[in-house]
Amino acid sequence: MGFSLVMLEFSSYDVLRVAETADVLLMGSQILFGLACILCCLVWLSNPGVIERDTSLSFVKLLDTMEASSLCPDCKIVRTPRCRHCTLCNHCVDRYDHHCPWVNNCIGKGNFTRFYCFVFTQSLYLISVAVISIYCKFLFIYLFLPISRF
Repeated sequence: MGFSLVMLEFSSYDVLRVAETADVLLMGSQILFGLACILCCLVWLSNPGVIERDTSLSFVKLLDTMEASSLCPDCKIVRTPRCRHCTLCNHCVDRYDHHCPWVNNCIGKGNFTRFYCFVFTQSLYLISVAVISIYCKFLFIYLFLPISRF
């Protein structure tokens, strides 16, 4: 994500600054980048819905009283219906969706909305990168390349 901003800074943003046009594109792209970075950090630091272990309950007694499929042998907890154990985080997460390598966190009940806001903002940022690149190509051709006249 940061690489795209650096590449834009040294290529497309310079063309926009020289031409003194499309300040809205430039500012919008930078705001979307900043917002995507903030949302990425929020998803990374948020609790995805980790189910905590009740230390007052003995796991052996739980095995005697409950069905074994409703218990997690790694976390030694009672699972909810949509709970799943993440082997990367070593936690059981309620309404587990997936472990996202981009934010290095599980996506679950606790951070669904933040994650989808991050994905939406990141998509808007990448669309703005494409629009700026196309606009700068046409702007560069129009302003800086001489037009041959007959």
